[in-house]
Amino acid sequence: MSQAHRVLQLLRNMPIGTGTPRSTAAALATEHGVTLRTIHRDIAELQDAGFAVCNEGHGYYLLPTQHTGRAGLEDEQVALVLYALRWAECVLPPN
Repeated sequence: MSQAHRVLQLLRNMPIGTGTPRSTAAALATEHGVTLRTIHRDIAELQDAGFAVCNEGHGYYLLPTQHTGRAGLEDEQVALVLYALRWAECVLPPN
């Protein structure tokens, strides 16, 4: 799986509001067939891009959209990101 596809999948499947056992770095690494370091790097890239990815010890999660720190994106920008995710799922190879 390419890094771009993996990061898009992380963002698409990230729980909102609270972490879960399924969203821990170890679980994500196993699910995507990569190392913990790779998951940490991918999460850091999402955070650097402005996505509010958090982890309070129970797994990674996104802040709810009504939170004021919504990745610093306006509604139209969020819609474009979602469109890009859907487009990427159609054109990127699954692995």
